[in-house]
Amino acid sequence: MKNESIGKVLKLIVESYPNLAYLNISTLCSSFAEIDIGLTAIANSCHKLKCLNIFKHTDFSETSICNVIRSCPRLQQLDLGFCKITDITIKEITVCVLI
Repeated sequence: MKNESIGKVLKLIVESYPNLAYLNISTLCSSFAEIDIGLTAIANSCHKLKCLNIFKHTDFSETSICNVIRSCPRLQQLDLGFCKITDITIKEITVCVLI
């Protein structure tokens, strides 16, 4: 499956199931579309998300990761291992009450 297709499939899944509490996409192929389709959809649709694992997805932008953190106030677990983040993302995480 092409990288762009995976991003579109993830978008379709999270838009169809906005009440998702747990999402692990760490085992999906290591590259999504350059425009962060999947994470944008998570930020826009999955406000009840409690656990997100995007381990080793170095292709997601820090902006998209921060948007998910801001949009999912119920996050309790967040695996960003090997993701490209800076102190900006760390500051966003510190605002999360449940993490």
